[in-house]
Amino acid sequence: MKRKAKFTCQVCRFNFGEEYGELGQAYAEAHHVVPLSKLREGTKIREKDFKVVCANCHRMLHRMGGERTDPATLKRLLRHGRR
Repeated sequence: MKRKAKFTCQVCRFNFGEEYGELGQAYAEAHHVVPLSKLREGTKIREKDFKVVCANCHRMLHRMGGERTDPATLKRLLRHGRR
């Protein structure tokens, strides 16, 4: 999953390898789109249940409501907050 996303944050497009060189190569975090605490026991987790994110976006996502739409909402906030 991370490799498919080229280790690039699916919210802000940050890539550790591009920023930190060799130290950051092949590094990214994975965010459960639906928090594990909201899943029923035995629920199978699939690739679509994750987003590849940078550490900053991961922290911000955890400050949000734990909704499936949070990554898209955060992306919109970033886009509008930077201008």
